Amino acid sequence: MRKPAKIESDRRPCEALEPRTLLASAPVVYQGSDIDGDQYTITLRGGGTMVVTPQPNGGIASIVLSGTTQDSSLSISLRRTNGSTGAVALGSLAGDGDESIALREFIAPAVDLIGSGINLPGGVRAIKLRDVTTGADITAGGQAGDTVDLRFRFVSNASNNELSEFTFAGRVEQFAASAVFFLTLEAPSMGKIFITGLQGAGVQGNANSFSLNLTATDVVRSLDRVLITGTLSSGNWTLARAVDWLQFGSTGANWQISAPGQVRLIRASNTLDGTMTFGSVRTIRVGGTFSAVLNTNQPNQFPVGLLSVRALNYADGELNMADQTIGQVFGHDWADGGISALRMVSFRMVEGRGFAGGLARTEFRLSDDVGPFGLGRFVVEGVATGSTVRVDGDTRSVRIGTISAFRFFCGVQEGFEELPSSIQDFNLTRGRIDSFVVKERFRTDIFGNPIFSVANLQLAARSIGNVILDARINFANNNQDFGVVADRLDRIRYATSRTQSVIATNLEQPGSGLAFGTQRFLVRIV
Repeated sequence: MRKPAKIESDRRPCEALEPRTLLASAPVVYQGSDIDGDQYTITLRGGGTMVVTPQPNGGIASIVLSGTTQDSSLSISLRRTNGSTGAVALGSLAGDGDESIALREFIAPAVDLIGSGINLPGGVRAIKLRDVTTGADITAGGQAGDTVDLRFRFVSNASNNELSEFTFAGRVEQFAASAVFFLTLEAPSMGKIFITGLQGAGVQGNANSFSLNLTATDVVRSLDRVLITGTLSSGNWTLARAVDWLQFGSTGANWQISAPGQVRLIRASNTLDGTMTFGSVRTIRVGGTFSAVLNTNQPNQFPVGLLSVRALNYADGELNMADQTIGQVFGHDWADGGISALRMVSFRMVEGRGFAGGLARTEFRLSDDVGPFGLGRFVVEGVATGSTVRVDGDTRSVRIGTISAFRFFCGVQEGFEELPSSIQDFNLTRGRIDSFVVKERFRTDIFGNPIFSVANLQLAARSIGNVILDARINFANNNQDFGVVADRLDRIRYATSRTQSVIATNLEQPGSGLAFGTQRFLVRIV
C-alpha cells in the first residue's frame, strides 16, 4: 500500500505561525501540537489543496480548502501526551471562495469547533466532531437530494448564550449528540435526532434553546424519529410536513412545535409540556404529568384529531381540536385545563398510582350535534369539582364518584350559566343523556360528621334516560337551588338516607317533577 506523502511537521506551536499551502493529489498530512501538548494530524484525501493556519498558542486557527469535491475527505486525529486535554480547537473550516468546494466527510472526533465554524458551499455527507462551542456555525450547501450525518459530543455555549446556526441544503439523515444548548438547525428534512447523554460522566441527554426549521414540502415526513432522553426545555420546531414519533424524558413549557401532518406517537417518561400544533396525533403516552397545550387543525384530512392519550395525571393541560374527534382520554387525575372538540369517545379518570381519580376546574366543550354521540363515556371515579361539561349533541353515559360544584349541560343553548327554565333554553333536536350516575357510600369524617357526595350539581339536558344519585346529597346546598332540569326524564332515583330513596319515572309534563324535589334540590320538567 502506498504511504501518504508526509509534510515536515513543526511541533513548536509558537513558532509555526505562517500559513502553509499543501498540494494534494495524493493524501497530504500536516502535523502540529497545541499548547498543552496534544499532537494532531490533519489529512486531506481525494484531491484538492488546503491551507492550514495554526493558532499562536497552539491549536488550529483555520483550514481553507481549494479544489475539493464530494470525493475528498478531511480528517483530524489526535495523540495525547501526559497532562494534555485530549482535544484541539479549530477556529474555522471553509473554502477559498469557490462555490463548488465540498467534502465527502469531515471526521475529527477530538476537535472542538470554535470561532466562525464550518462553511462548505458544495456540501458534505458526514461531520463528526467533539464539541461545537462559542456559537460556532455549520453551513453546507449542495443539492436538496444530498444527505448529511452529524455526530457530536456537545453543542453548547454556557458562557454567553451565543446561538449556533446549522444550515444544510440537503436532508440531515442523523443528528446525534450527548447534549444540545443554543442551537438552531435548518434543513429540508431530518431522519433521526438522538440526544442521549454521556454515560459515565453524569451528563443527561438535555436540550435547551434547541430550534428546528424543516422546510421541504415534497416529502411525506419532515422528521422521522426523535429520542431525547433528558429534558427538552425550550425551542421552536417548525416542520412543513408530518412526524413519525417523538420520545422525551420531559419537555418544558417554552418548547413549541408545529407541523400540518400527523404524528404517530408522542411519548414522555416524566412531564410533557409546551405548545404542540399538528394536523392530527394518533397516540400520546406520558409516564408523569401532561401539562401541554395540544392543538390539531386539519379536520378535512384527519377527522380524528387525537386517537388516544394516557398520562399519570393532567395539570393545566389543554386539548383543542374544535372540528375533530378525540378518541380516548385516560389518567388518574385532571386539574386546571380544558378540552374542546367536535366529539369525544371516552374520558376516564380512575383511582390508582396515588391518585383518587379526580377532576377539578376544567371546561369541556363538545360541539357535534349531528353524529350519534357528542360524548360517549365520561367517568370520574373520585371528586368532580369546579368544572363544566357542555355537549351540543347526545351523551351516552356519565359516572362520577363525588360531585361538588359541577355543571353538566347537554343540548343547552349557548351562554347559560344556571339551570334552564324553559324548553326554549334547549336545542330542540338533540341533547339526550342516556345515563347519569353518582354512586358513593355514605361516609363520615374522623369526627363523625357526614360527608356529602353530591352538592351544587347542575344537570340539564333536553332528554334524560336514567339518573341515579345513590349518595349522600347536601339538600340544603348553602340555600342555592340545584338539581336536574329536562324536557323529558325517563327515570330518576336519589337517596334521602342510607336506606331510603325517591324514585320517579316517565316525567315529561311541565312541572311534573316539582313534587320529587327535596329542600333546595329540584327536579324540573320544562
